[in-house]
Amino acid sequence: MVASGAWLNRIAQSSGGLPRHAVQIAYESVKRALTAGEGKLTKAHVKAGIQVIAQQLGRGLNTEHLRILGVVRARKLLPGDQGAATLFADGRILAYPPAEDSNLPRFVVHPLLERDVDRVAAAVDEGGNADA
Repeated sequence: MVASGAWLNRIAQSSGGLPRHAVQIAYESVKRALTAGEGKLTKAHVKAGIQVIAQQLGRGLNTEHLRILGVVRARKLLPGDQGAATLFADGRILAYPPAEDSNLPRFVVHPLLERDVDRVAAAVDEGGNADA
């Protein structure tokens, strides 16, 4: 199987730096290429692999989870409740090294969930109900 550096970079970025997700995306991408009888990864294979993992990350999220992810996105800190701990353990919240002027890790929403967290936050800001 041949993969260009661009596709490997896309996989790495989409994984958020979490090795488990990078391997899962690569596996799904290669599986699609081999199923199609192709020996080279294409944009479509990688995009499909990323989509599989994005959907796995989104599966089972409820409005409380999305609220927690919104807090993490805004503050770059991990809230001290069980929901946040679960999202962190599941790889939906990621820990990055501290900024230069800090000793505390930066917590971020997984890049494959950011768009959905933004969408829910925008709907709530417009007076929508996050529980709807």
